[in-house]
Amino acid sequence: MEERIKKVYSKVKGKKNVIGHSNQIIQYFDKQLGKKMDTVIVYVKKKEKEEFLSKQDLIPRYVKGMRVKVIEIGKVEALNIDRTQKVRPVLLGLSVGHHDITAGSLGMMFIADEVVVGSNAHVISPNAGMNPDDVKEKRIYQPGPYHQGTPEENICGEYIWHKQIKPATTPSPCKISKGIVACLNFIWSLFGRHTRFQAFQENVNHIDFGIYRPSVEHLCKLPDDQDFPGSFIGLLFAGSDKVGVICKVKYIIDEGFTPRVSPTEVKQMDVVWGSSFWGDYQTTVQDESATIQVSYGDFTAIFEDVILVHNEDVIRGGWSGSSFYKVG
Repeated sequence: MEERIKKVYSKVKGKKNVIGHSNQIIQYFDKQLGKKMDTVIVYVKKKEKEEFLSKQDLIPRYVKGMRVKVIEIGKVEALNIDRTQKVRPVLLGLSVGHHDITAGSLGMMFIADEVVVGSNAHVISPNAGMNPDDVKEKRIYQPGPYHQGTPEENICGEYIWHKQIKPATTPSPCKISKGIVACLNFIWSLFGRHTRFQAFQENVNHIDFGIYRPSVEHLCKLPDDQDFPGSFIGLLFAGSDKVGVICKVKYIIDEGFTPRVSPTEVKQMDVVWGSSFWGDYQTTVQDESATIQVSYGDFTAIFEDVILVHNEDVIRGGWSGSSFYKVG
C-alpha cells in the first residue's frame, strides 16, 4: 500500500462508521477546486449528515494535499455457509444423511485403520436398530436427502458400520432362563391358564454412533472458519425442549475410533458448545452422567452414562450427530 494512503487513513480511522479504504489512488474531479486530484477512497458503514456527527467524527475533505472521497458500503460481515446446501469440501456441522433417512448433522472425523467420518447411527444407517451386516444401501449424501433429495452428485461417502442400538428389553438368550420359563408355563397350563411367561433381558447402550468412508474431500473444520472452542466431548443424539442428550466420546474411543479433535470429559455446569446444520449453540451441562430412556419411534432404548445439557428449545430434529465441545 502506498505510503500516502497510510497517512490519509491514519487521520480518519477510528472515526464513526469508518471501516476501511481503497488501496488504490484514483483521479477524482473536485468541483470545489475545479480540478482533478489524487483521491483516497474511505469506506464507511453508513454515510451520515454532518449535522448528526460530532466534530471529532467528521471526515475531512482534504488530507495531506489529497482529496478524500467517502463511500457507504454497509456493515461488512462474514458470509455464513448455508449448511443445508451442498458444500465442498465437506465440513463438520453440515447436513448429511444416509440414502434412506431425512438428514442429520456431520459430527466429527476419526482415525481408525483409516480416516473416517462419524455421526449418529440413526443418521448414517437406515435404522439404528439394524445389525450392521444387514445394511445393503450404503450411499451417504451431503446435504442429507431431506434438503436436496438423492442426486448422484451429492453422494459424499459410503456407509461402513454403526453401533447397533438394542431395545430396552429383548428375549433372553439364556438357556437356564428359558428352561425356568418353560417349566412355569407348563405348570400354568395345568391350571388352564392361557397367558404365558416370557424370559426377557434388559439392554443398555452407551453411544448412538456410525461411520462412513468419504468419497469426496472432507475437512476437520467448523463452518464459517470458526475455531474449535475447546476439546471434543461427544455427539448429540437425542433431546427434548428442555435437554439435549450427548453420548460420551470415551465410549466411541472404546470402539477403536480416535477423534481428530482432542477429547475430554465434562462436569455439571461446564459450558459447552455445539455445531449443527441449524447453527451453533452454547449452553451448560445439566448432568454429567445420566441413564435415560430414548424413544426411536418403533422401539425404546436405554442409554447409560450420557451427558444432559440444558436446552432452551434450540436443539431439535436435525441436531442429531452434531459435535459438542467443552468451552475453554
